[in-house]
Amino acid sequence: MAKWLAAGAVALLILLLLMWRKVDEPAAKAQPSAKDVVAHNDVAPSGAVARKPAPIDVTKEVELPPPTPVAMTPDGKKIIDTGSDDFYKHFIEIIPKRLWKEAAVCYEGRLGTRHRNSKMKLLFDVVVKNGVATIQNTRVGPDEEDGSVNTINDSAVESCFFQHVARYTWNANDDMPEGYAMPAEYRYEDSLVIRPERSKKYYKDNVDYVGGEAPAPLPSQLPQR
Repeated sequence: MAKWLAAGAVALLILLLLMWRKVDEPAAKAQPSAKDVVAHNDVAPSGAVARKPAPIDVTKEVELPPPTPVAMTPDGKKIIDTGSDDFYKHFIEIIPKRLWKEAAVCYEGRLGTRHRNSKMKLLFDVVVKNGVATIQNTRVGPDEEDGSVNTINDSAVESCFFQHVARYTWNANDDMPEGYAMPAEYRYEDSLVIRPERSKKYYKDNVDYVGGEAPAPLPSQLPQR
């Protein structure tokens, strides 16, 4: 009897072991491995088509901003380059000619009354705004050669030279090459050395003189040394 009980207990134990293994097997299958997870993510869902990134069209032209147009005035003229040779020729070189022609009226009828080396130096700023050039900040300046400020020694003539230069104004666009205009605003530091006895071509009485030989100057009009 005892033997049968022992055999039945062993058989029951084996049966329980088998049942436990069957219950644990579905749980083990329910846990996917890391590899399965990765593989699953790479597979598109059923009925769906995997989308590929759109290819880059390397032949398509890139749209660039338009180039900056050349500065123009309202009347269609180009703004002249202030660093060009044309600007130097049509503006910088014109300044002393314009100023001395304007101031020459102060020495009309006085040619031969001063020493040929007499001079007066003026410093000033040429300021251009909307094409109109004016002379500003005018003052008498020293000479780099000998330090002399003024050797004309005639207060009336000196004052006349100073006033005509300081008050002179002109349209700078009139001197520009065809198709060009001055910048809207421009400033230039300049100077003018006036040598009245060396500028005969600017005097009206010398240019327009018609008749016999000009009379000799009086003793009081001879150059002062």
